[in-house]
Order: sequence, then C-alpha cells, then structure tokens
Amino acid sequence: MSSPKALPRPCAASKIRSSARDLFYNQGIRAVGVGEIVHKAGVTKSSLYRAFGSKDGPTAA
Repeated sequence: MSSPKALPRPCAASKIRSSARDLFYNQGIRAVGVGEIVHKAGVTKSSLYRAFGSKDGPTAA
C-alpha cells in the first residue's frame, strides 16, 4: 500500500472538506474518525491538522 502523495494545500483542504462533509452527513460527526476522513480524501493526517487544526475544522471552514 502506498502512502498518499502531498497535494497543494488548497486542493488538499478542498478534498478534506468534501470528504468530511460526506462522512459526517452519512455517519454523524461522532462516528467518524480522522483516519476515515484522510483515507477518503487521500491525504495524510498532518495535512488535515495543518489545514484545519481538528476533526471538526472542515465543517467550520
């Protein structure tokens, strides 16, 4: 399994936001882990935290 490639920040943030929104809508915020968000978005955990600061960040942006 290869690790996700680094994406330019605006692209990564957009993918994270979209992925989080889909997962939160379908499963609820409390049921979704950071790992699920980054897996669906194809980015690293550090990309999520760098762009938003927390799991809840993508919904506030």
